Amino acid sequence: MVMILKTIKNEDGFWSVISILLLAVLAVMGLASHVLTRSEGKSVVNKVYALQADYAANGGAYYGIERLQEGPLNEAQQLSIGGATITLDTTMVDTLIQLTVTATKEQIGRSIQIELTDSVCDVVSWTYIQ
Repeated sequence: MVMILKTIKNEDGFWSVISILLLAVLAVMGLASHVLTRSEGKSVVNKVYALQADYAANGGAYYGIERLQEGPLNEAQQLSIGGATITLDTTMVDTLIQLTVTATKEQIGRSIQIELTDSVCDVVSWTYIQ
């Protein structure tokens, strides 16, 4: 009976167990922070591409309006603004010209549809599609 009590009260290895548990918790926290950092990095890159596509679409819209004031556009004209591919497309609807501007950067695309009067290219409406 004395031998059993002595074995139960023996605390050899107690601090080893505590330190192993602490190291396991720290390893899990390190892994979680690594995963979070990588996903945030990808999110920031996608946000940058989205902003570049937005600004390129706006720039393409202003360029398209200026070009329409000079004369008709070629169908589905493509150009590049800030690394984004811009497509300008025009359609006549009654007395209005519909200018569709599509900007693509990597896999992110933005579209703007603008309605202009036929005679002086005044903007009637400006609609963000995506």
